[in-house]
Amino acid sequence: MTEVVFSGSYGHLTLDELVRKCAVIRAIDREALFLDLSRIRFFSPVAMACVRAAISDAVAKGRLHPDRIQVRAPKGDRGRYLERMDVLRGYWEPPVMCRRNEAIGFTPAQDFSSDDDADRIAEVLETTAGARMDDEGKQVLLEVVGELMHNTVDHADTYGGVVTAQSWPTRNVTEIAIADGGCGVIHSMRRNANYAHLDDLEIMSIVSSPHVTSTGKATRGNGLARLAGYVKHYGGSLSIQSGNVRHTTTKNADELHHLSDAGWGGTLVVWQVDTASPQPLAVLKS
Repeated sequence: MTEVVFSGSYGHLTLDELVRKCAVIRAIDREALFLDLSRIRFFSPVAMACVRAAISDAVAKGRLHPDRIQVRAPKGDRGRYLERMDVLRGYWEPPVMCRRNEAIGFTPAQDFSSDDDADRIAEVLETTAGARMDDEGKQVLLEVVGELMHNTVDHADTYGGVVTAQSWPTRNVTEIAIADGGCGVIHSMRRNANYAHLDDLEIMSIVSSPHVTSTGKATRGNGLARLAGYVKHYGGSLSIQSGNVRHTTTKNADELHHLSDAGWGGTLVVWQVDTASPQPLAVLKS
């Protein structure tokens, strides 16, 4: 049996630690999985997306049977919070019914496997991420998220992916996470002869540049570039991880981070939106 223990809160569980733990889940080979979530105080959107994508990938590839997943859940309100997030929907039946907390908007983990899922997820996301945006901002936000979903379905060589989000109105922040367990953007990009000779760091350094795509089509490859442009203009952050490399864009910098001992096998996109921006998301239309 493989045991994976999560503890602390979003502020204490770093993205590196999260990726390492999910790499263990994805590496399971016909063993039972024991998830200890009893000490979790808060599961961020990126944690929810990563954990569900890792489990779904292992199940889809026949390395993990849903009946062999055991969970030690938090008690009380923390347990109800975990249930509301739907991180383990279909893999774990919680012992109690959930109670909705209206103080924080959230989008429970949403699986997608085709472009047909975009409208359903867009409707759910709008309630969370669009709560403090004008109608134009909501529309552009959902267009960009839809393009990211399409990229996953089109290029990831996997079952699909997971989208989730959460908003903190008092902080004017919404975090949206999209994760899949596929081949990853680095492998996908090397299908384009223009990028086949680049190493991992070089590919990730250009992943959010305009018209950079595995297909070579001039009309594609703009979704991440539009997001990066918005972050540069209005703030927030955009992190893209594939394999052992993470590219993070903020208003003032672009940084590459190399994780030596474990990586995210698919593609992970985490967008922190500053919902107090003076013109929410309008720059994405350019």
